[in-house]
Amino acid sequence: MFLYVRTKGKIENAVKDLKIPNISIFKPGFLEDRDGDFRWVEWLLKKIRIGARVQSKYLGEMMLKHAVDNIL
Repeated sequence: MFLYVRTKGKIENAVKDLKIPNISIFKPGFLEDRDGDFRWVEWLLKKIRIGARVQSKYLGEMMLKHAVDNIL
């Protein structure tokens, strides 16, 4: 788990270092209602109600809106 988080951080920093003028990095909470994609940590956190949860459909809609609103 820690290797995953550390690797994600390194990738985010490498992307930021590219100095692309319009870049967005999304960091949602735990995603719910993934169609056919089971993640045991997210299942467990859903059961014990810990952590921020985001509906995957809602996240996708907001990411699309963000992209459309920020077209160069």
